[in-house]
Amino acid sequence: MTTYKKNNLHIQISNNDVLKNIVDFLPKDQLFLPITQRTYNKNEITDNKELHEIKEKFDWNDNIREIYVLECGFDWIFSDKTVKIFLNIVWDKNEIRTIILNLEQKDSDRTDYEMILEDFFLNNIKEILASHEEFTSKFTVRIYKSFLCRHTLQDAFLFEFDNTEIGIIALSTQELNEELTEHILCFDVSLCEKNFERARNKAYNLVNDFSAILSVVLDVGFKDIQSQFLTFIDRDIYGGYVKTVRKRTGFVDENMQAVVKDNFFGIYKLAKIKKGTLEDEMRLTITPSEGYATSMFFDNQREDKEIQEIFSGHRIYKIYGNNSNNLEGKDMSDEISEEVHFVNEKLKMPKQMYLLLEKLKKMKKDNVGKYRNFIKTCRMYNASKLVASISASMEISYLVGSIDSLSDIRDAREEKRNYSQLCKQYNPGMSKKVSDYAYSIRSSHFHGGKFFFSEYDIEFYSKNDMFFSQKIKNYLLIKSELRKVLIFWLKQNLLDNVEL
Repeated sequence: MTTYKKNNLHIQISNNDVLKNIVDFLPKDQLFLPITQRTYNKNEITDNKELHEIKEKFDWNDNIREIYVLECGFDWIFSDKTVKIFLNIVWDKNEIRTIILNLEQKDSDRTDYEMILEDFFLNNIKEILASHEEFTSKFTVRIYKSFLCRHTLQDAFLFEFDNTEIGIIALSTQELNEELTEHILCFDVSLCEKNFERARNKAYNLVNDFSAILSVVLDVGFKDIQSQFLTFIDRDIYGGYVKTVRKRTGFVDENMQAVVKDNFFGIYKLAKIKKGTLEDEMRLTITPSEGYATSMFFDNQREDKEIQEIFSGHRIYKIYGNNSNNLEGKDMSDEISEEVHFVNEKLKMPKQMYLLLEKLKKMKKDNVGKYRNFIKTCRMYNASKLVASISASMEISYLVGSIDSLSDIRDAREEKRNYSQLCKQYNPGMSKKVSDYAYSIRSSHFHGGKFFFSEYDIEFYSKNDMFFSQKIKNYLLIKSELRKVLIFWLKQNLLDNVEL
């Protein structure tokens, strides 16, 4: 038995309805120990060793005469194993005081779950704690993502995701005759929170999950905005000079009257930047994924006041109207395409996106574990699109990983299907030799450092490489067949239950 205990939490609560929030959080069909809630006064718990230890940590006074204990047990999937978790939450009328997790594994399971159980607490229980707080202020926060494509979305769209309104609109709809054009999408999130700081945190995390789903739907990779000093060719419009310059990347959001270099603390009032120098005002913020660059300056002490003022008058209805279902006149496709999207092709929002979000809402309500595992699949898919510019072998490896992760989107008591079974079930037309080859790329790349598509054996003139064309064919075939597996899984399990 592995135990994780968090004492002295002192998390303020505004009500006693811990039971309701636990019920909303847990997968209903995976409970083996029903949820119970008991009330104890300080005299009743002296015989219970565990509760006695908890009682001793309390500051008993005339106002706190009772504590409440919630207990339940449920099955949970960690990787390819199912374990049993026993949950205890102890609170008084004002604060959550203690959370205890006990994990029970099978005798044949030799995994050390100590850090895994801690991770479960850090990434799951916090949602229960946050659900107790009263949110009285409404904010609309804009988050930015970029992607590479000749085309962008020409219309604005309003969705409901995770009980939150999210609108998306292109920063600019101008399109160039260049396949690798950087486009910026603005994600406007309307939500209620305790303060602006928390609203920004929640909006950013929601957009990360929403854009991961959108990556699967549109087959493009969404990247976080990160300003850098890059090298450019500059020329006099009159032909007087051509020279190399280094400039900071970023953009101006005219709608917000802001200069943007990242989603964290790199958002500045346009008027302020116009009065001063750009570099004096704009210091570098590092996202967690770029933490290796330790010599760079973290601008995480900057106050949110200026950023809050930028967004203070921003409202969803001003851009998107009040009716999210009004799709008249918008350039959309009907269904989510199972075909690979190439960077020179038009980008259209499928109408099925609305149905998908409705189904995901139901999935989260019925089984939050399955929902979270689906989000992980989408994140892996988005990662495959982003690393494609680095290496085709990396892209295929992450793409295989996204298919492999579908096996975890199941009930804890449901038999797990492996990668080969998923390929066979959801893309019967995919030959075994293709699915096996794709998996061998993933395994050899991650475990052996192998690259399959001449990334480190380049021939500048492809006519000199007799195998080049066949490698390209294999690469495109694998991408096409694996995307079909994922999209047909999506359609069969979440959309219209199509027969394959």
